Amino acid sequence: MYSTFVNKGVWTAPLLVTRIEDKNGNVLRDFLPQTKEVLSEETAYIMTNMLQASTTEPGGTSTILHTGFNFPYEIGAKTGTTSNYSDAWFMGLTPDLVCGMWVGGEDRSIHFRTGAYGQGARLALPLYGIFMKKVYADKELAVNRGPFPLPAKPLSIEIDCAKYTGAAARDTIPDDQKLALPAPDGPDKQDI
Repeated sequence: MYSTFVNKGVWTAPLLVTRIEDKNGNVLRDFLPQTKEVLSEETAYIMTNMLQASTTEPGGTSTILHTGFNFPYEIGAKTGTTSNYSDAWFMGLTPDLVCGMWVGGEDRSIHFRTGAYGQGARLALPLYGIFMKKVYADKELAVNRGPFPLPAKPLSIEIDCAKYTGAAARDTIPDDQKLALPAPDGPDKQDI
């Protein structure tokens, strides 16, 4: 679903095998994914912009990607937590890579006692940050570090909320509930 947003509204069916070759490298069969436009390019861009705001706007659940992991690149994000704190998940998207992280237990009785420990922003987001540090460090992957592409046509609506309210955004998350990176001398400092 999230890839549809960065694909300008085009949904692509998951495809496990893209081609079959014989032992000599001759292609026996190619498989092409099915695609279908399911959102307008404008709607897809607006959704991407809203997901990106969670990493850049004060109070966003994923601002730690820029303030703690120091990613200078555009990233969209969505955190998630189930009601009983048995699942914490995070979806991150860049112009050409969509990635999800999940932390939880298949047995529904396994869960974290409170939201302070069981939130997607506290459990799954750091995994994404560590993963993306390694992705961006690997020059062979050539991951796009540029901005999300703009739609071909100008937007029909204004997406800068400050132009509607005339006020700057304010942070609504109390400081004691914000995610902090592990101490640099912690056991996983080589990953951060």
